Amino acid sequence: MLEKQQGHSYAYAVARSLFDFNLYILFSALAFCSFFSAQENFSYDYVFYIGYFDAIQRMQLDDIFLSLQSNLPFIYVSVPPSGLLEVGFVLVVKALSYIAESPALVYACIATASLMTRVLIMRRLGINWGWIVLINIYAITLFEANAIRAGCALTLIIFGGYSLLRHRRLLGFALLVSSIAFHVQAAFVFCFFCFFWLFYNFFSRSAFRLALTGFGLGVSGLVVAKALALLNVSKMEDYSGKSAQAVGFNSISLAGIFLVAGFFYKIVSSRKYVLASMGAEGRTLLPLLISSVPALSALVFATSLGAIGDRLWQFSFVIFSVFMLRVSVRDDFKYVLYLLLVLCLFISNVNILIRYPLSNFLYPLVPYVDIIPKF
Repeated sequence: MLEKQQGHSYAYAVARSLFDFNLYILFSALAFCSFFSAQENFSYDYVFYIGYFDAIQRMQLDDIFLSLQSNLPFIYVSVPPSGLLEVGFVLVVKALSYIAESPALVYACIATASLMTRVLIMRRLGINWGWIVLINIYAITLFEANAIRAGCALTLIIFGGYSLLRHRRLLGFALLVSSIAFHVQAAFVFCFFCFFWLFYNFFSRSAFRLALTGFGLGVSGLVVAKALALLNVSKMEDYSGKSAQAVGFNSISLAGIFLVAGFFYKIVSSRKYVLASMGAEGRTLLPLLISSVPALSALVFATSLGAIGDRLWQFSFVIFSVFMLRVSVRDDFKYVLYLLLVLCLFISNVNILIRYPLSNFLYPLVPYVDIIPKF
């Protein structure tokens, strides 16, 4: 009987691995075809990145490093006609341009690699395909189809978190640091993560400290607004005047507040149980989840910074969603958290796919929109 059960378990594992492999190959092919066949109206940012890729292809390595040197301490490279792109991303584009002359092909390769690496890591984290699809519809539309640099940085952070969970600290922190070289926004998450990773034993030992940490981060947006306003970075100026209606109290921020508050309630009210269920992974999971909270606070309180708070939460929301699903909550409250996560994803995806369409990546599954870049 035991041998028969082991045989069934082995057959099931093989069938599941084969299913995952086939689905992964299918999604990879579909994603690459969608990115490679993109036209100017594919998204708001696509045409600009194609122009930047073409300019990077013509730049010499000496020009790239001279530009980086002139922009220090910020890790930007000035790309004609008026782009400031992080050096890590520029070097990857430059390397691929030696192999693929077409900027469109370079874009498709980078976007597909970023997306499918993230999907693979999420599957390795034990997240089922339903959640993977829902989360990545949101992530693709915002990042790979638009802000591709942020998409690469997001994937590197998730990969870094996964590596830390597998006790590969050197690789994990190397990936986290390298994410900043693809999009400086990653530094926001990285700094908070490092702080709470270092002091994990202190703030996780009592429910009161966890509650106090949650409250402090909940109002940290006020401090974030002041800190970012002091940075003399042209990218900040670019975002600070845009989409001010996206910040403050609205459906997205309220849904996010309920989700984060629900998770913190469970952590604080059942601290020993939840931390015990995490085991050694808690040292990485909890700091990653906590480090996403200041972005939500910035979305709500940093209204003077325009769309910056919105961009920070979009990025951090994906990180929070991925690693929250890794946490084992075995009582009925997990269904409350799942429902809140579905609500957040539903509101967010409706906004970026139907109310304010940002990309035609999912066409013909969603209506085609004639997108005209506004700047």
